[in-house]
Amino acid sequence: MQNEIKKKINLFGKTGKIIVTVLLVIVLVGGAAAGVCAVFLANLPDDAVSVSVSGKAKIHMEESLMGILVRSMVDSFAYEDISQPGLSDMGDIADVLPEDTEIKINLSIQGADYTSATIHSDGETKYIEAGTDEFTYEIDNIVKVIIGGIVYIAAAAFSLFVLRRLFKEFEKCDTPFTDAVVRKLYAFAFSLIPVIIIATVAESMAEALLTPSGGISFHLNCGLVIAFVVTICLCTVFKYGTGLQQESDETL
Repeated sequence: MQNEIKKKINLFGKTGKIIVTVLLVIVLVGGAAAGVCAVFLANLPDDAVSVSVSGKAKIHMEESLMGILVRSMVDSFAYEDISQPGLSDMGDIADVLPEDTEIKINLSIQGADYTSATIHSDGETKYIEAGTDEFTYEIDNIVKVIIGGIVYIAAAAFSLFVLRRLFKEFEKCDTPFTDAVVRKLYAFAFSLIPVIIIATVAESMAEALLTPSGGISFHLNCGLVIAFVVTICLCTVFKYGTGLQQESDETL
């Protein structure tokens, strides 16, 4: 019975080691490719490549709802071409806004900021066609984002290397409840911390450099955080199991 359990544990370790090794190779190849790409782009002249983008949004509604829409967006909707005392004193806002004329606005829809709009009418239907400022991707910013990705790949590769050592320990152990397994399990758990930090910083940096708004917001990778918490829990369980195993061996 014990031999069967030992074989299953060793098989688990061997299988895990193979899978992690393949993932490690893929990650390293990806990191090398990203490095080559970063070097290539960094050596290009600043004006060699220029990519400009802009966004558009089209809103259509019944004419009677126009004023309600504008009032509901009072905190983020402003225009410079019209001088009025305030939205609350304007009465029917739909009659004040000019049609078929581009006006400057500050309109935010689902995180996208629009800076201009044109209003059209078609019978009893109103249309608002909003547009963003043109945003140009600079090579320098793209290189910075790639470098951030390379740092993240390096951290992930190190974490996979530590995980591979853990599976290697399972492959050769007689019991998983040993000090060596616990140490390697803790090592893997703590190797996830820089991965979480770098992933958060790299994603925030990419958003700041490659989006028209240029704003910085932090996006914590919940999957990695959960993996860290689960691994710490497993460390506690295996540490307790190791203590019981030692007591059992001493009793025998």
